[in-house]
Amino acid sequence: EEKKEKSHPDSPFANGVAALKEAQMKHIHDNGQALSKSFQQRLSRNGNHSESAQEEYMTIGKDFLQSHKKSVDRLMEVIRFEMDALQEFEGSVGRQKIGEEQVLNYFESVGLCLDERKAIARDLEEAMERLSTGGN
Repeated sequence: EEKKEKSHPDSPFANGVAALKEAQMKHIHDNGQALSKSFQQRLSRNGNHSESAQEEYMTIGKDFLQSHKKSVDRLMEVIRFEMDALQEFEGSVGRQKIGEEQVLNYFESVGLCLDERKAIARDLEEAMERLSTGGN
């Protein structure tokens, strides 16, 4: 039987978390649509089949691939760090050997990881925006 994580319905955060997730998804969707439209306009400027258009597609494709790979590599590094922190803290909790310093360190580690994930997303969005507008 598959176990699904749910917030407790009586939790004061249940509605807030759902609303936050919905707002985040709308932001991602709206940003993605705007970037896609801008990118499509840039690609259509040269015509679809000219040699210069094909060269531009290759350049854009390679640049985007490089930016995306860099982003994924950074994200994987953060996830590895986060998994190590999670495993270490989970072990302490399981052994019931946990103190204030361990809780604070874990909390700070997770906060730093979240900050880094946001920075990674911002950097990729900026790279996508530069590519979609033809900026360097």
